[in-house]
Amino acid sequence: MSSPTPTEPVSYVKLLREIRDRINEEIADMTTEDRLRWHESQEVSPALRELFSKANPSSPPHAGRPADQDG
Repeated sequence: MSSPTPTEPVSYVKLLREIRDRINEEIADMTTEDRLRWHESQEVSPALRELFSKANPSSPPHAGRPADQDG
């Protein structure tokens, strides 16, 4: 009986940093309007679109939390 081949662990932080750096390079010389058009032109995968549609609207920060009380 053989054990499965170990795979390299995925560093999601590293992956996100690489994606961020790639996006920053792509939009570095764009105006605000160009960045808006660029953002609107990006495709969203069907899986993400489905998750977005199922997500509950987020509440504002600190909603429903009691106010800090002194003493």
